[in-house]
Amino acid sequence: MKSDTDYLKEAQHLVDTAERERRSLTDDERRRAESALKEVQQIRDHKALTNMIEGYNGALMGGSPMKSRGAPALDFSMNQILEMHKAAQSAYHYKATVDATAAPMAAVGDYRMTPYPFLRDKPRVANLIPVERTDAPTVFYFRGSTAASAAAAVAEGAAKPESSPVWTQVSAPVRKLAHFTRINDEVLQDFSNFRQVVGVELLAGLIDVENSQLLVGSGTAPNITGLLTTTGILTRARGTDSNLDAIAKAKSDLRVGASFTEPDAIVIHPTNLMSISTSKDTTGRYITSDPATPGPESLFGMRVVTTTKITLGTALMGNFSEAARLYVRQSPVVEIAPLGGGTTEFISNQTLARCEERLALAVPRPTALLSITGLT
Repeated sequence: MKSDTDYLKEAQHLVDTAERERRSLTDDERRRAESALKEVQQIRDHKALTNMIEGYNGALMGGSPMKSRGAPALDFSMNQILEMHKAAQSAYHYKATVDATAAPMAAVGDYRMTPYPFLRDKPRVANLIPVERTDAPTVFYFRGSTAASAAAAVAEGAAKPESSPVWTQVSAPVRKLAHFTRINDEVLQDFSNFRQVVGVELLAGLIDVENSQLLVGSGTAPNITGLLTTTGILTRARGTDSNLDAIAKAKSDLRVGASFTEPDAIVIHPTNLMSISTSKDTTGRYITSDPATPGPESLFGMRVVTTTKITLGTALMGNFSEAARLYVRQSPVVEIAPLGGGTTEFISNQTLARCEERLALAVPRPTALLSITGLT
């Protein structure tokens, strides 16, 4: 089987031959060169998409379960995105000279697309939660409700007090998140990298709904029970406090009482963060930080994660690594129908592509999370 390098050499040989002979490419040579370059692009697109999905899923499940810090964000750098869309960003032209006069360029279609998928929230909520693999349709775990707290000083020979810790079994069913699309066969033929473009977009759309499910899923099948809808998380209403005072008090709530944890992150709507970030003192100086200071945003030492998937006016604070676990049954995957699709798609010259994942969210320590409401 020929490699992309072999096809490149074949096309280059045709062009070099025409240049040496000081002539234009013949129609047959042009068709052969275009065919070779198309094979190059298809091979490279297939490699890129395969490597991207394998690398993404490998990172998702890489390492031992106890060391995993969470699923990686679907966060592509500009260079990665440009590489994904390399064919759409390039046009191939061939030129041979005859008596120092430039011959017409080869008639190659000039297809160009934006290097970005449709814009969505950049952060991925799953980044905050440790990830483990499961091979079962339902994950059963235990949630502590009563601590072993009867320990006391005991005199020699005296009876020791008995502690009675209580754990309750909870089940987290594996849920499927998925969608599909139809692609016209003509588009796949005319845009050699369009299969990859669709795959990137389907993955981005899947992670978008994953964010929503992990935060506010209703728990009614087939939905996940989200962190904010989990029974037992702590709550604090802003009331007459300022936004910053409410957040500071919420952090204190998690440090004492039923939780005794150190919150490490806060998930908040971008509009609410903007209101907090633009708060000024009586001299007009920003309260939270100097706008010129580089680095990730933080509040009271906690990482700030902004997403429009959380309700405006609500924030979720907590120690996410203590509070929850994400169990993955099937990592996100993009698949193309082997024969394009069914009868309808065959008649309509269409190909089916689908993207899906299966996962379960467990919250063994809900008191390590706190919902703040009423933010402005």
